[in-house]
Parts: sequence; structure tokens; C-alpha cells
Amino acid sequence: MTRAKEQLYLTFAGKRRIYGKQEKRTPSPFVADIEARLRTHAVSAAKTPPKKGPSQLKLF
Repeated sequence: MTRAKEQLYLTFAGKRRIYGKQEKRTPSPFVADIEARLRTHAVSAAKTPPKKGPSQLKLF
């Protein structure tokens, strides 16, 4: 954070798989310490596209 000159992007995963169990995640409490006027919340629309066609090849 100390080397960002103009913009800094903080990201987090909303869901995380830990030891095979999916858990909902929240931003770090330290983000709340940043002045509100300096923070902008945006939701990314970049999601992986759905797979097309069968997921497994047929053998016969």
C-alpha cells in the first residue's frame, strides 16, 4: 500500500474452499480503517464462462 502512487486495488474472494468445505469470506477488518472518502466498492463482472459441450469425452 505504501508504494501505490495513484490507485490501489484491494480484492478478496467472496467464497473460498478450505479442506473441501466452501466457506463465505468477508473483507479484512483493516479495510474499515481506510477513510470512507478513499474507498469505492465495486463488484467485478468478470466470471469464468460456462463450459460448452460435454465435460468428458466418450470412449465408444
